[in-house]
Amino acid sequence: MSKRVSLNSLNLTPITSPQNQILKLIRNLHTQIGRQKHNLFLLEGVNCVNEALSQDYKLESIIVSQSYFKDWPDKAIVNLSNVCLVEDKIFASLTTTVNECGIIAVAHKFNTTLAECLLNLSKGPLLILDSVQDPGNLGNLIRTSNGFDVSGIVLLKGCVDIYNPKVVRASTGNIFKVPFVCNVECNYLIDYLKQHNISICVLDAKAGLSIYDTNVNLNRAVVLGNEGHGVNADLLAMANEIIKIPTNPSLESLNVTISAAIVLNHWWSVKNGFRK
Repeated sequence: MSKRVSLNSLNLTPITSPQNQILKLIRNLHTQIGRQKHNLFLLEGVNCVNEALSQDYKLESIIVSQSYFKDWPDKAIVNLSNVCLVEDKIFASLTTTVNECGIIAVAHKFNTTLAECLLNLSKGPLLILDSVQDPGNLGNLIRTSNGFDVSGIVLLKGCVDIYNPKVVRASTGNIFKVPFVCNVECNYLIDYLKQHNISICVLDAKAGLSIYDTNVNLNRAVVLGNEGHGVNADLLAMANEIIKIPTNPSLESLNVTISAAIVLNHWWSVKNGFRK
């Protein structure tokens, strides 16, 4: 773990010009094109920054507003030498949040492989997301995945950018705890899973098999799709299991985050002795 130092002991770099190159970069990272160009993304708020530091994750830079630094109760959380202090008015132009968060950081994107996502299949399934486009949903799915020991997350092409600031905020730092791989082609993924003898399990409200009648110890990848369009037809056709969450018949569908929480919690609870 890197040595922690107090902000009071650092030579803070004051930034007074809105045209500073670091600030220009941060504004550029508000867009997906900017994030792709620089291979960087934003962390907004003390929880996300703290989590990155607790994982000893390298941060390119940290920006703190003057008022936040002045009233900050804990100044011993930053371990980076290039911490920049900016006026509140300038800081407001750097964030994507409505509410003042006081601190943001620039981080390098992850390089994770499908193989790494399968390392902990014995603890929990691989989660495959198909056309999940709401940033808040994806962020909450990352949190849920960490809570129930998902081995990894695969985002098929068409999902929202996992480095979208709204996704990162909604994950509350859990983006650093669950391996993931993005922009995966559906047919490539199907072949990969078959080669590694991983059962493909699709969640579908019209299925005949209940989640509560499944084998919790099976090495599986569970697929959740877009609420409006369902799961990719190729995945549905190649599925080893098609399962449902029993609900009142009058309910058309559950939110994808709620569906994931119910399914993952069931398998996790049985595996860990909380439920028979």
